[in-house]
Amino acid sequence: MTRFDSSIRRAEEGVGQTQTGALLLAVCRGKVSEGIDFKDNHARAVITVSIPYPNIKDLNIKLKKEYNDKNQHRQLLPGNQWYEIQAFRAINQALGRCIRHKNDWGAIILLDDRFSEQSKATKSISKWAAKNLTCYSYWIDVEESLTNFVKRMTSNSNAD
Repeated sequence: MTRFDSSIRRAEEGVGQTQTGALLLAVCRGKVSEGIDFKDNHARAVITVSIPYPNIKDLNIKLKKEYNDKNQHRQLLPGNQWYEIQAFRAINQALGRCIRHKNDWGAIILLDDRFSEQSKATKSISKWAAKNLTCYSYWIDVEESLTNFVKRMTSNSNAD
């Protein structure tokens, strides 16, 4: 963990010194996706691949789903609904890593067909993210949109 912390510190010290940037890969429910504050130029994009459902074969997950199903009379969510919420809680946590305050900005890229317009997945992400969601079929359109977004946001930041 000490190596991890020192690597993060070194990367933070370099922010603003280069225009080439850096790439940090992480998993949902890990320290990076939930426990570290990446604001302003420390993170300008979050890319998620798939929906991070908990491991269905994990004994604790199985037991929790069963417990919820057996105890619905106590106003507990059904097991499958609880399971869905766990996945989207993790994804919403990750989405917020690059937008930390009202003047911060970042691109959020969801690589999964289940986030297509008006899907169940779209309704499960934070409202602020869902209302700004744009779906693309071709990478060239994504590239053009991202390029224009970054140019617009950096020119707005420089104007402040």
